[in-house]
Amino acid sequence: MLAAFYKGDIKFSLEDIEEPKPKANEVKIRIVANTICNSTDRKIIMGLRDHIFGVNVVLGHESGGVVEEVGAMITDFKVGDRVATEAWGTYTKYICTTTNKVQHVPDNLNFDQVALTEIVMKAYQMAAGNIIPGDTVVILGQGAAGLIFTQLAKLAGASKIIVTDLYDHKLVKAKSYGADVAINASKEGSLEAIKVALGEGTADVIIEAAGVVETPPIALRVPNTYGAKILQFGVIPYDVSYSFSHLHDCGQQVLTIGACRFLDESLPYRRAIQLISEGKIEIESFITHRFKLEDINDAFDLVLNHPEQINKIVIE
Repeated sequence: MLAAFYKGDIKFSLEDIEEPKPKANEVKIRIVANTICNSTDRKIIMGLRDHIFGVNVVLGHESGGVVEEVGAMITDFKVGDRVATEAWGTYTKYICTTTNKVQHVPDNLNFDQVALTEIVMKAYQMAAGNIIPGDTVVILGQGAAGLIFTQLAKLAGASKIIVTDLYDHKLVKAKSYGADVAINASKEGSLEAIKVALGEGTADVIIEAAGVVETPPIALRVPNTYGAKILQFGVIPYDVSYSFSHLHDCGQQVLTIGACRFLDESLPYRRAIQLISEGKIEIESFITHRFKLEDINDAFDLVLNHPEQINKIVIE
């Protein structure tokens, strides 16, 4: 079977490898669709996180597929089940993984939506309980994660949602999801524009979803309610400075995914799938491009060189 190995220098090598066989506690999944993770996959091939994952590896972890075989100990999955998986190494035809990385999905979700359930699950873990009715929420960045947070904030009953991004088409989509104010940070100073949007009010929750070094300093300086939460969702591969005296004086809390992660991720995974299935979170329109596995290098060329054109890319 074909697998795309990342070899470094922004290149994948397509190699024919042996089809895997599941262990007793594993399921074998035929991968139908992957979506490229803009924080992990993109930053690995940029050389910003390959010290953790290395090279000569198969990347990919936002995926959906069909169970093809089950190990002897497996009782909760069967051949033919449609599933989402966050297992690593999915830029290939088949993977084997333990069932804690796999979730059943309903028939009304297509495999593009199934692949995107992983990022919805991660965002849901951070939003759950941290955004409450009446909150004023500021979201920095309206890529896939930011757009999901916008929808989650609306669902949670936020009274005002202010969003920023560099691209107008993403801001238009954010408005369609319920954002009250959409600020193009490439055209105006985002901090000053946020202050204007807040008026005499303050932010209760500030979400960093852009994953770039420029946004945490803005998050720190957004006028906030004492006890406000800064949700640091974006994976920034550089050192970022947070002034603890500033956090103390302004009463801010900084929470990362590690601080919000459920001990059992199957719970938020199932909730994310439910929200998508019920139409409460819309993600299918995030897909802007589609590539075959054989064309994975073209897909990542687009990711690196034309970020203004993309939101999520499907690898089939």
